[in-house]
Amino acid sequence: MKEDRFQFNLFAQTFLLFGAVFAVAFAISVPVSEEVESINTVASVSNSVSSGQPVVFLFSFALVTIVAFILVKNLKNDGFWKMFFGLGAFAGLFITLLYSLLYVTSLQVAYSVAVIGAVVILIVRAISKRIWLHNLVIVLSAAGVARLFGIQFVPESTALILAILALYDIIAVYMSKHMLQMARTLFDRQAFFGLIIPPTITGWKKKLADLSPGENISAIGAGDIALPLFFALSHLFHTGVLAFWVVTGFIFLGVIAMHTLHVYPARKRPMPALPPLVLFAFIGHWFLGLL
Repeated sequence: MKEDRFQFNLFAQTFLLFGAVFAVAFAISVPVSEEVESINTVASVSNSVSSGQPVVFLFSFALVTIVAFILVKNLKNDGFWKMFFGLGAFAGLFITLLYSLLYVTSLQVAYSVAVIGAVVILIVRAISKRIWLHNLVIVLSAAGVARLFGIQFVPESTALILAILALYDIIAVYMSKHMLQMARTLFDRQAFFGLIIPPTITGWKKKLADLSPGENISAIGAGDIALPLFFALSHLFHTGVLAFWVVTGFIFLGVIAMHTLHVYPARKRPMPALPPLVLFAFIGHWFLGLL
């Protein structure tokens, strides 16, 4: 009974966190002014180049992953990794805050306030070190990063990217296992790019330093949320609102599948989260073709 309660809490928190990221991303992706439209127009121009070149995206991803793995393995300076986390999170936070502020103010003011807001949030996270604040940063950052790429790639190009990255996820977790090594090291240095899910909601009050990888908690990499969201937003920008919600609905079926695969049979080791999410996203993409 205790194990069932733990699994339900884990699933409920995971589902709600996915919902929060998708809701934020959708909210900041709806144009609210002519200035937002102008930004989207610039991004759409770059789309004419980048949408046809998913290889560029994949090459960049591979390069960043290799460099990050080498640094994680050899660089032990905690200060560097906290700064590394901060720079990565800042980009997503800035985008999310910028498009949120454009609902209520001008572009110039939004830029300034978004920069200051992102910096303040990261400073407070570094001082507080609470799980709830860390997760808030990841939710906002994942939404912002997914929005950045969603407008630049058409769904077909995005599908190719996700298919390759899902295969990579399997290799990185089950074969080379370097993904697990990176995650554990960054977790220890409080620079983990992902959501931390404790057994209960009250666990969100804990500090990051109070946790250990062996504790009864779960973790979801930011990429496991941002990449499926990237696909849904690609449909939003290039296909339409209905397509976004259809693909999103199937992705959430993938969340259920992901949790089920993790629980039945009960697993004592990490599993790649991206493959089931991508599979159901592709089913949603296929279903759209039938409409």
